[in-house]
Parts: sequence; C-alpha cells; structure tokens
Amino acid sequence: FTVTVRGSGPDVLLLPGLASSTAPFEATAARLEATHRVHLLQVAGFAGAPLAGNAGPGPHLPRLVGAVADYVGCLGRPVSLIGHSMGGLTGLMVAEAHPQRLSRLMIVDALPFFSVLIDPNATAETIRPMAEGTAAFILAQPEAAFRAGQERTMRTLVKNPDWQGRALEASLASDRGLMAAVTAEVMQTDMRPRLASITVPTTVLYAWDAAMPAPPAAVERLYQTNYAGLPGVRLERIDNALHFI
Repeated sequence: FTVTVRGSGPDVLLLPGLASSTAPFEATAARLEATHRVHLLQVAGFAGAPLAGNAGPGPHLPRLVGAVADYVGCLGRPVSLIGHSMGGLTGLMVAEAHPQRLSRLMIVDALPFFSVLIDPNATAETIRPMAEGTAAFILAQPEAAFRAGQERTMRTLVKNPDWQGRALEASLASDRGLMAAVTAEVMQTDMRPRLASITVPTTVLYAWDAAMPAPPAAVERLYQTNYAGLPGVRLERIDNALHFI
C-alpha cells in the first residue's frame, strides 16, 4: 500500500475496502486531522493504484496484515485502526496476530466471516468451490458485463448517487486479477474461531436501511451472533445507511 499522512497527534489508520480508493474516508480524515495524525492507506492494485507488491501470487490478505503491522511498528507506538469492509476484516486479523500494534479497532460494516451472508452454515471449506467460482467469474466477464454488474452492486452498497459513481469508477480502475483473488480470500477467511483471543478494544458499526431485505432485528442478530466470541465488542447499528456508511 501507499500512505498519505495528514495532521498531528495520536495516530489513526484508515483502511478502505476491496477495490476501493481512500475517497470514502476523506470526510472522516478531514474531521480527524485537526486532532490526530491520520494515515490514509491505499492498497496497491485497487482504484487505479499500481499493483506494486501485489503483482505476485496470493494469498494477499496475510501479506497486507503483515505490511500494516510493519508500518505501525515503524511509527513506534500503537495506533487506532478504522477499516471498512475488507479493511475491517484486515484490522481484525491485525488485532489477532499483532495485538501490540493496535490501541483500538473500529470495523465498518464487516463480519468476521463474510460467507455467512451466502450460507449461514458455511465453513471456509464448504465455501471454497463458490469462492473459486466467483473469482473465475470476475476474471472471465467481458468489460461491458463486468461494468453492468458493478453498477448493480453499487446501487445496493451506496445510497448517494454521486458516491455510487465514484465507488463504481474505483472498482473499474482496480486490477481485475487482484480483485478476483482477494474476493476469494475474503470469502474463505473465517475469524470467528480466533475472536476469543483478541484483546484490542473493538467497535463494530453496521448498516441498516429500509431498502434491505432483512428487518433491523435480523441484521442485529446477525452481528450479535457472529461477534459473540469477541470479548467486550461494542456493536453500533447505523440506520438509513448501506454498506458504505
């Protein structure tokens, strides 16, 4: 990843999601930089950023976790990390593997195992064929079909029409091979068995909107159930919001 640093004070790392730029965090960064040193991390290969160290074969998530931990180590003090979606899952993995690197963690609309959204009884093994098939489908789509699919997806993830377009362009500018590979990795990463060992204070924000097929109580149960193993976790529902809260 590359990093843009702004402001001074306690360190806060902002880590976007899959195929995203740092733009969704810009308003947050603008508020925080008056009192904090803000680090905006752009993952290589996403949103038009050069592939750089992500040009090789995966797995990519463990490499990102290690790179984030190494970067924080260079700062010389623990940091707060706010991660959206894949960035939130990455933050959870950092908290488990390198707890001394984080003082606090905020996860924005991410579960410890994404694939329960597909099958509540899924495991990393049972979801593998679907994960591999999803990656192959992403790679095989013609450009027009891929764009149309991303347009449909962004309408379910982003409420603001202008930001739908910005999120769409970031995804279209992302390296398709990296996007496919990381999608498959996220689908197969189940952090639930490791939650009990995490000691970093963690807040999870999750979205609910009337446009969603599930009522708020069902979404609340989903997050409560899947984060039940994380000691002291604080769950905060954000109403009238989609995935890009």
